[in-house]
Amino acid sequence: DSSMFAGRIDCTNVAVTGMSFGGQTAAEVLEFQDPRIKAAVLQCPAIASSGLNVEWKNRDTPIMVMLGTEDTVIGRYDGNDAARQYVDNHNEDAYLMEIVRGGHVSFTSCEMYDPEY
Repeated sequence: DSSMFAGRIDCTNVAVTGMSFGGQTAAEVLEFQDPRIKAAVLQCPAIASSGLNVEWKNRDTPIMVMLGTEDTVIGRYDGNDAARQYVDNHNEDAYLMEIVRGGHVSFTSCEMYDPEY
């Protein structure tokens, strides 16, 4: 194969990641329990604001959830509490990282392009 990725990607060891609604989507992907997916990183996941009343079944795939304590987009209280509960309800290998005084875009490089963002 002439692809520059041929032989360089191990499709049996995959991680998923997403920010905001992408973080909620990553959590949804874990529900498929695809054995190729070994871990997930959810950055300020919009779990509470998705409008879904989900009972999460996959509690075994390792996860890391990243939050900003001042996130007003997913909600400083409801949104962050839903993400914390998602971590707390996981069986093992569930990690929570919170940036004190961090906001919704604290995991991006938005400030490099617009310091007022």
